[in-house]
Amino acid sequence: MSLFKLLYKEAPTEAPIGDPKWVKNRRGGYHKLLSMLSVEIAALAGTGGVYAIWHRGVRPAWVYVGSSDDLCRSLQECRDLPEILAYEGRGGLYVSWSPIVRESRAGVVRFLKETCSPVITDPLPHDDGEGRRVHAIAVMLPG
Repeated sequence: MSLFKLLYKEAPTEAPIGDPKWVKNRRGGYHKLLSMLSVEIAALAGTGGVYAIWHRGVRPAWVYVGSSDDLCRSLQECRDLPEILAYEGRGGLYVSWSPIVRESRAGVVRFLKETCSPVITDPLPHDDGEGRRVHAIAVMLPG
């Protein structure tokens, strides 16, 4: 048993949190970023979590992955960013989010960025803002 404990302590990633329950619309599909009603986005005010934006089409791709303490503000900002909007004509922009706890967000974002390779990138989180190193936390992808 001590060998198992030693291996577990040295694991490069935290224990997977599994399926983060990515949010879908009432019909069971994912939200189109630009078609979401203002009231739907406003309902997310003060809600924190991780979000992912992608486009469909001939060559579907992940567009952006991020986290926020206020998903309402972040999604509104994404709807206004020319870098993201440039992908709307490629099969539509879709979005989903999950209310991941603050302590795990940076690790989940790191995993999603390393796994999905979104076309719009910003630096990977290396620490959690309090000096602790961020390890990838494996999750199920939307879809």
